[in-house]
Amino acid sequence: MDTPEDREVEISYSDDEAEEDTSLPLLRNLSPTFRFWDDNWVDPYQSHRNLVVMDRKVHQHLQDVPQNMKAVMALNEIGAARGRGFFLHFPARVVTKKQANDPAVLPTERLQSRVGATYASMAYVNYVYSKQAQAAFKETSHRARYLLCDGVINPSNFLYPIQYCGHQQDPVFTTTIPSLVLLCAQSRYYFGTNVEMQAALANLLKEKPSRYKPDGEDSQLRIKVPPCIWDPRQEIVCQKHLGHLALSDLMRVYRSVVAKCVPLVHPSWSKIERAPTARDNIGTILGNSRITQWGHRLTRKGGKKPRQPKSLAPPS
Repeated sequence: MDTPEDREVEISYSDDEAEEDTSLPLLRNLSPTFRFWDDNWVDPYQSHRNLVVMDRKVHQHLQDVPQNMKAVMALNEIGAARGRGFFLHFPARVVTKKQANDPAVLPTERLQSRVGATYASMAYVNYVYSKQAQAAFKETSHRARYLLCDGVINPSNFLYPIQYCGHQQDPVFTTTIPSLVLLCAQSRYYFGTNVEMQAALANLLKEKPSRYKPDGEDSQLRIKVPPCIWDPRQEIVCQKHLGHLALSDLMRVYRSVVAKCVPLVHPSWSKIERAPTARDNIGTILGNSRITQWGHRLTRKGGKKPRQPKSLAPPS
């Protein structure tokens, strides 16, 4: 934590960095309020999109919190209020491009690869809050919440990957497993699976062709996102092809994520005649833990073989 004396020290910046603006809110100085990132605004979409919060990065430089991390912070406030769901953020392309690969700054084992087809910028955990967990979330500072939802420093969990695209430079990929895509456009969100998003964007490109060619990591797997998505003059055309995926605010985004990621509950008798699904569920398991035939995790110590129930049939 910075002391008042530390904050008064003058910091030198290079030419391409903006000077420190004391009028902008600093993440570590925000008072611990329950709702900040997803407050009850008159215009929820534009207010959240234009929200600027600074954070101190390497060498104490100030940097605006990336858009995908702001969305995660807001969605976690919604999830804590409703009692279900926890979102994680991963370094976005705008962060990884500027990251120093100096072992003196970051240990070699923690150097991060750039965002690619196997590296999402957001993830969803199907976590259910207890009353104590909700109370603890309310008392936690925004800086602590920011660190708690950092996917890089979190242990392995059952995750549902979400690709966040806030501008043309944010990549969206075709993935080997089904994933979700959250597209932050000019005046609304577009949310769906990567298959749904790719089909809708392909139809849009037929009407509004673009010469833009994706580059960077896994460029051959990138889904082409036309620049007209962020052009207010093309809003009617975009709505024509993407309207079925449109959402007006993060509350609706939260509900859509939960609806797609929370497994359906079926009575035990209905599973007898239920055929196995032909498609994989959305999401992937990170980590080496897997379930054995006895219901135990391979990483779990101990555990006994479950006792088999006795047959009620008469002896033959």
